Amino acid sequence: TKTGWYVSADAPVGKKHEVFAMYSHLRQHPAERVENMGRFSAGFNTYLSRSLKLKTEIDQIFVGHFIGDPNNATDTMFGTSYQDVTRLRASLVAIF
Repeated sequence: TKTGWYVSADAPVGKKHEVFAMYSHLRQHPAERVENMGRFSAGFNTYLSRSLKLKTEIDQIFVGHFIGDPNNATDTMFGTSYQDVTRLRASLVAIF
């Protein structure tokens, strides 16, 4: 069974900018490898024109503990060590 939730908020900053934040959490029980995972994102967007937006975002992915038997080849085919990940992304988005 998978259950999850998320919350997000955004707000304009003047006429050409906006800020946003989002947090999500996913839980799977019984889990195959990882039971809990979360993600936090925050960003700043700028409208370059009426039809083009520059989006910048930083996010952190939180990976829960490994579930399984480290001595079992099937359980460990993808490894037993998962690390949190930080990403910085920028993208241009066309607005229709």
